[in-house]
Amino acid sequence: MNQDDLNRIRGHLSQTKVAEMFDIEKSLHLWSQHIKLGVLPPNSVINFDLTFDFSEFDLLEQDRFQIPDNTTIHGSLVLKNFECLRLPRNLTITRDLVICSTHLKELPLGLRVGGILDLMGSTTKIKIPPCTTVGMWVEGGC
Repeated sequence: MNQDDLNRIRGHLSQTKVAEMFDIEKSLHLWSQHIKLGVLPPNSVINFDLTFDFSEFDLLEQDRFQIPDNTTIHGSLVLKNFECLRLPRNLTITRDLVICSTHLKELPLGLRVGGILDLMGSTTKIKIPPCTTVGMWVEGGC
């Protein structure tokens, strides 16, 4: 994907109402592409389980990867092999959040996980803010 493709997607996003485009179920591939390109707008609602493996990203995708603030994922989120991962503020995940082989330093403010927060695969000690809400904790190290 080149810069022209990215600009075309951004232009389309700016002309489309977020509620119309992102509050309805889209293909898993489309959601993944928007996150990988860093063009998903804040306050998005995603109705799928998402899995991202950093080892499968090309260099451009690694730099652009972004889940925006105030995103809700109705499902689980699995993140693997990320060197420099930052999760957004006020992220809501209705099922599980699994962090595996990742150098995440802290969880974001306002994180809500309805199921299991699995930090077993984290390669560093993760700072957990006091306002974090989870259904069940699983902590450890590799």
